Amino acid sequence: MTLRAVLALAWSLIMGLAGGWLILSPWAVGQQPSSGDWTAVTNAQVRTGVGLLVLAIIGLVLAIAEGVSLLREAGVLVRRAPASEPGEAPLAARDRPAASTEDLDRALISLASTLAADLDRDRRPGASEAARRVDARGED
Repeated sequence: MTLRAVLALAWSLIMGLAGGWLILSPWAVGQQPSSGDWTAVTNAQVRTGVGLLVLAIIGLVLAIAEGVSLLREAGVLVRRAPASEPGEAPLAARDRPAASTEDLDRALISLASTLAADLDRDRRPGASEAARRVDARGED
């Protein structure tokens, strides 16, 4: 994450905590009596607290948007294709994985042929004895 996104998240957290405290502080410190109308101080603190909470939520949304754009630039997230007609979506989805399927098939064929050659080499008569002799010579 870049410094800008981290600072935006930290700013949102601090503003959210400050706003929450301003909303609750008249009752927490005993400035507002439990019954009766709100005092002018309570009114001002609650309105300021709500404003700070709104700014914190806006900052959080912007920080999340920044983080998502960074992840898209890095290739971690891929943008979804807009939904088209129902008949077109399966055709487009079938065309994309074809290249990766061919690569996977080639890799599996190569792996299978290598394993078959290795097994065939081990099945030859006397191959295991010759391998033991080579191992014994290599250890000396």
